[in-house]
Amino acid sequence: MAEPQSQRTRWVILILINLASLGCLVWALRDVALGDLKDDLATIDYAWVALAVIVELSVYLFQAQRWRFVLRPVTPLGFWQSVRAVYVGFFTSEILPFRGGEAVRCFLVSRWTQLPFSVSVASVLIERVLDGMLLWLGLWISLRYVELPKQLGWVNDGLGLFALAGAIILTLALSRPRPPRSALRRPGWRHHLAVLMDDLALIGHSRYLYYALLQSVPYLLLQVIPVWAAFQAYGFDLGLGAALALM
Repeated sequence: MAEPQSQRTRWVILILINLASLGCLVWALRDVALGDLKDDLATIDYAWVALAVIVELSVYLFQAQRWRFVLRPVTPLGFWQSVRAVYVGFFTSEILPFRGGEAVRCFLVSRWTQLPFSVSVASVLIERVLDGMLLWLGLWISLRYVELPKQLGWVNDGLGLFALAGAIILTLALSRPRPPRSALRRPGWRHHLAVLMDDLALIGHSRYLYYALLQSVPYLLLQVIPVWAAFQAYGFDLGLGAALALM
């Protein structure tokens, strides 16, 4: 008996995604001398590696709390629910290309809380805009105090334009007044759009959005520690400033 069309489609998508991941892995390792890998692994200081792993995993607790702040006006997402969704998304992104885990964590939260999937996705986009603004600031500072390739100036300008455009679009979306209650009773896609705009207005007019922005600072800065610990594990004579610039 033939499988349902939806089941076959899921299998095809899963196979294509894994083939894409395998292709990316082969491309990433194309210049690696695998024969030297054994010697490299033997010289690593694994105490520093353990520190890097522990801090790297702990970082996502801050991301989970930030996501709770973003969603607080529209749904009471529990801390451990947020942590579970973030970790599932993180590990899925390690397997799937194009950060596919972001969609997975949005789906999980929508399933657990009955939050519309579009609102969940919008909350992740809000996080990306917050990250973009702070990363642009970090790269701008790094270019002035750390010796880096001049070509990164173009990257900084491009990131700055992207962050500015995202901030403008985000401000316009979040600052709109809430739609009238009658709009929420419209049928079909109009109802879903009205719900999305209503929830975005709730998020944009909430003080928790500013808490999320503040939470982004330790979330990003803590990611410097695993990079610095990796330097120590490999015996590189590089400090926290280099780790910050690289991160």
